[in-house]
Amino acid sequence: MKHSYQDALVFYELEGAHPGGFELTKSILKNEDINKNDKILDAGCGLGQTSQ
Repeated sequence: MKHSYQDALVFYELEGAHPGGFELTKSILKNEDINKNDKILDAGCGLGQTSQ
């Protein structure tokens, strides 16, 4: 049986395996000029945890 990325996250009880962690993503995004009406494409980015 082949195991997937998602299987590994479940096995290790991880919500995600984002390089640098969610805090790094928030830190980077706070410097961007993103408004509530903007549309952002989150493609090929794992489980989409940081886009929520």
